[in-house]
Amino acid sequence: MSKKLNVLITGASKGIGYSIAEKFQSMNHNVIKANSKNLNLQKLDEIENSYDNLVKTNNVDILVCSAGVNENKNISNFDYESGIKIININLLANIKLIQLVSNGMKRNNFGRIVLIGSLWSEFIRKDKLFYGISKAGLTSLGKSASIEFANYNILVNNVSPGFVNTEMTKNNLTRKLINKYKEEIPLMRFAEPKEIANVVYFLGSEENTYITGQNIFVDGGWNIGK
Repeated sequence: MSKKLNVLITGASKGIGYSIAEKFQSMNHNVIKANSKNLNLQKLDEIENSYDNLVKTNNVDILVCSAGVNENKNISNFDYESGIKIININLLANIKLIQLVSNGMKRNNFGRIVLIGSLWSEFIRKDKLFYGISKAGLTSLGKSASIEFANYNILVNNVSPGFVNTEMTKNNLTRKLINKYKEEIPLMRFAEPKEIANVVYFLGSEENTYITGQNIFVDGGWNIGK
């Protein structure tokens, strides 16, 4: 890139978010890493104050919303607290963050926002009740924001990874399911976090000048024929 930009990345302490942060840092950008300790996305009423303390700059040029939680729930066994937690972190907090960063982006007539979704935003599976709802809502959020901010050269996209070798994947899938899903993927393997990071980097960079409002699956071809 020609300029050193300010990049705010949530969920940057591990997994996909960590790899995204590494990618932007390797390209000499100023990366602001948000995690549950310095930006608690579960407490919506505290986000703005935490944001001001963390960012300490007049503008964020690139926002990557990578933080997310998943708890296996369905209609029969869901509980209110779990549902609120997942919806707040995976969806509502991102609306607030977009609101906060968009002011500076509008002033500068430049901004890139990438929301990290999931296969389960479109493909329904048992025990993904609130997770699926939150990620489907995130897709809608990306499209809405892309229309609202297009006149300001703010491009907004969703990247929906398939199965990725992360701690969350290991915690939510049994070994049997992992082997089953690998057999369903044309590339016959799970993605590495850096492979997702490469796609996010392009969409969040100055190199992306015309892609907006899209939900891009990075899943090794799993969704073909689904």
